Amino acid sequence: MRRAAAWLALVATASLGAGESSLPGIAVVELFTSEGCSSCPPADLAMAALAAERMPGVMVVAYHVDYWDQLGWADPYARPVYTTLQRTRVASLRGRSLYTPQAVVNGRWDAVGSDAHAVRGLVERALQAPATARLQATARWADGRCHVTWQATGSATSVTIAVVEDGLASAVQRGENAGRRLTHARVVRVSTEQTVKPGEHHAELVLPADAKPAALSCVLYALAADGTVCGAATAVTTP
Repeated sequence: MRRAAAWLALVATASLGAGESSLPGIAVVELFTSEGCSSCPPADLAMAALAAERMPGVMVVAYHVDYWDQLGWADPYARPVYTTLQRTRVASLRGRSLYTPQAVVNGRWDAVGSDAHAVRGLVERALQAPATARLQATARWADGRCHVTWQATGSATSVTIAVVEDGLASAVQRGENAGRRLTHARVVRVSTEQTVKPGEHHAELVLPADAKPAALSCVLYALAADGTVCGAATAVTTP
């Protein structure tokens, strides 16, 4: 009943808290992709299908990187900061290389994003271990911004807050995917990272002018000191 009430109140929790039993594990899949890469559309579709399954504890976010833009097509969803994030993830993977489409699960393992079988195997592996951090979050839209209030306990040292959008499409005119119409889901439109401190936290994320509130949701995931994901939550947002 408490979990149901929290959902209706737009509060999501995935955690291990003091005095509580271990909760089911979580699997955060970060897809690093680009409209300029001919290998990426199958990965975009595969990860969209995974997200559509709505498996308990599984969250998918798609970060569009910008290093393919130099080949003639500027991905409208790419940001330099997402390329930096991918480099950070690759550094923690110890010996793995930077590529697209790259799917990183819980900051621990990676697979080619179009290899749905391999990604699912990593997701199932991640779900076997309980989360070690609790996240509670609420989110609302106002004045073209996403206002988020959150708390974290347990092993979390920082929290990533990402506003993702579904139902996106582009008619690519140049580059490796010239002439194709590409569709996207779970695209990160704006994100931020905050350090965990005692008490309640607040974040205000400015939305892109073309973002459609009805297609947006807010994902939060907690990182441990080693950069791996230790908890996650989704706050259902309203216009």
